[in-house]
Amino acid sequence: LPETRWPAFLPEALQAGARALFTFPLAIGAVRLGAFTGYRTRPGPLTLQQQLDTGAFTDTATFLLLALLPGADGRRDPTTDLATLHRAEIHQACGMLAVRLHLPLDQALLLLRSHAYTTGRPILDLARDIIDHRNPPGLTAPT
Repeated sequence: LPETRWPAFLPEALQAGARALFTFPLAIGAVRLGAFTGYRTRPGPLTLQQQLDTGAFTDTATFLLLALLPGADGRRDPTTDLATLHRAEIHQACGMLAVRLHLPLDQALLLLRSHAYTTGRPILDLARDIIDHRNPPGLTAPT
């Protein structure tokens, strides 16, 4: 029962007029940056179009949050767009970098993106090099 799961939250949410609550992850694969939470004043699920719109919004918000991470330069590079960042090779390379350099996943992704940008190489090529244990020169943990 919701009353027992959220004894402090539920009365406040109902008093504010919330009748439906929605939460969507702000993430790219295993890289978790936060969550987008919203509510509305009538109960019921979101329509398919509302779900699609929210997915587009959270993808954009996730991409913008990546630009706000410490060390990000905020420049947008088409070779590191969201469609590319969702590729399995990118996730694998980020995991390998995170372990190798003792970094959180978000910082490993940021390092991979910034290295791709500064060297002018496609991020997917860099990711494949990392997966194949061909360590690109200059790809080291930030100091």
